[in-house]
Amino acid sequence: MRLSPVRLQASGSESAHTFKAMNEQTDTHSFLIAFDPIAQEIVECHEFSADEEAEAALLDAERKHRGTDIQVVSFQAASIDDLKRTHPHYFEQGKTDATPFPLVGV
Repeated sequence: MRLSPVRLQASGSESAHTFKAMNEQTDTHSFLIAFDPIAQEIVECHEFSADEEAEAALLDAERKHRGTDIQVVSFQAASIDDLKRTHPHYFEQGKTDATPFPLVGV
């Protein structure tokens, strides 16, 4: 199983390119998470199997959370359980020692 975390920028063209590169894997789904690092909780979490839907949702989330502390991130994983296992800090809500870290494109 290979997960590809990506810290997404506000630029639509970069985000669109990122989703296309990530979805070359056929047995994975796209997961979009908007995370509030101050409250230590997920404010949005969506799963997509179609590139077009994931890309549109990503652009919407980036616009919605622009200018806030909310981190919009995208992952490729076979299931939400795999994502929870590999990135538990996003799912440990309210836990003050769960420090999110910036993700860089792969």
